[in-house]
Amino acid sequence: MKSNPIDERLDRLRSEKERRVDIPEAVELRMNEVLGRIRAEAASSSPATGQRRKPDRAALSGGHRQVNGTAGRARAIVPGRFRRLRRLSVTAAAGVLLLGAGMAGLGYVSPAFADSMRSVPVIGSLFALYGDRGMQAAAENGLVQPVAATEMIGDTTIRVRNVIYDGARIVLEVQREGDGEFYSRNLREPKRGELTSVEAYLPDRQLMPRWQPAGEDSVLVSIDQPPSELASPFTLEVRLTVAGVEQPFRLDVPVTVNADSVVIEKPGMPDTLAERGFVVDEVVVTPVTTQVFFHLRPKAEDTGNSFVHPDDFDLSPARDDRGRVYQILGGQGEPETASGSKQYYLFEPVDKAASALQLFFNVAGGPNGKPYTIEMKVPLPDRRR
Repeated sequence: MKSNPIDERLDRLRSEKERRVDIPEAVELRMNEVLGRIRAEAASSSPATGQRRKPDRAALSGGHRQVNGTAGRARAIVPGRFRRLRRLSVTAAAGVLLLGAGMAGLGYVSPAFADSMRSVPVIGSLFALYGDRGMQAAAENGLVQPVAATEMIGDTTIRVRNVIYDGARIVLEVQREGDGEFYSRNLREPKRGELTSVEAYLPDRQLMPRWQPAGEDSVLVSIDQPPSELASPFTLEVRLTVAGVEQPFRLDVPVTVNADSVVIEKPGMPDTLAERGFVVDEVVVTPVTTQVFFHLRPKAEDTGNSFVHPDDFDLSPARDDRGRVYQILGGQGEPETASGSKQYYLFEPVDKAASALQLFFNVAGGPNGKPYTIEMKVPLPDRRR
């Protein structure tokens, strides 16, 4: 059987990755060859109950601990007595639709190649190139909203090109025109043109963004769990401070929810989880994220002295009934109060074919004083329509 030239080139790329070849020019050359072949060929060829709605939930208040799912600058994690909520760093993965595994894990995409990718339909967004699996899913499902928010100060121009909002998190693709890298690797001694601070505001409150590099001249800015009472569409004010520029760039970004959600309210919990003071309030599934909302009951109700302290637990990556793993993208948690403690975890989007989601709560105080894991199965409705 005659071999496919695209498959041959992807095999060669995989071989180079396995040998850890670290030559950016060679990577770009091979990627452009594959892209050219794809363009040429393209030119020549023509059951549980769930309720679909926008989540109605209370936003967590101040004093949160926060799990960061991407490399960012806004970190607020309260140290735990047992184990701290894990701060996961999602590596930049080039998991684009057509190139697939041939690009995944290379860890380098030059500005020139990124520009060439933007000209290709469907995979033009940097979310597909540098984002986590949730951002990639948004790009694959047509949930990336193009915007045109731009400001120029002196010889520097900043623009927001695209935005994702599924009701769970807002992600912005921010680009800077100019020489040098936009993402600052050393905030103590930033170079001119590097991004040193990002702020985000609604009319009545300030939000907590974090950001990660997306090539030489771009970053992805994420805001987890914006207020649930937001009326869509709304305007988000973003302020970006750039080294060497006297005043911050201020951009008004229009944001709209454009992803359906399935809400499983009060899913059945195992007795072992309830005995430790956990109450799972709802699980919200969208094409971009999976959200788990729960709270810890107040100590006043702990008649058996068995409740878990907010610092004495964490969650592992979730799994579905087919064994697929869903990493944690972020989360927030309140400290202990007289009324308990609200908790929120954000996972990668669950595959549409999955019929159940398995959650893993790691808690302290097990047999012989050792930590142990409580599993919880959440049936999911059929979402393949």
